[in-house]
Amino acid sequence: NDYAKYMHEEEDVEDKGIGEESGWKLVHGDVFRKPEYLSLFCAVIGTGYQLVVLVGTVIVIALLGSLYVERGKIVTVSMVMYALTSFLGGYKSGALYKSYFHPKKA
Repeated sequence: NDYAKYMHEEEDVEDKGIGEESGWKLVHGDVFRKPEYLSLFCAVIGTGYQLVVLVGTVIVIALLGSLYVERGKIVTVSMVMYALTSFLGGYKSGALYKSYFHPKKA
């Protein structure tokens, strides 16, 4: 059992009087470092942001409006909103990319 093994190791450490580094001390160097593929990471985050806004907008328009009157209206609205939300996705990915090179000063 992993729990029993961990507890046994913890008792040994306490008996010797040395503390094991755990928690924040183990990961503090990795938390704020720049991702290896920063451009790809920012592009994926921006695209995800764009798609979330796109789906939310199309759902709201479908609930409020009369998208079911004409054939293909939902597809048309989706394509137009995809084009319009591309600015939001680009802004979001650009802002994230910039934040790694010019962090805010506290």
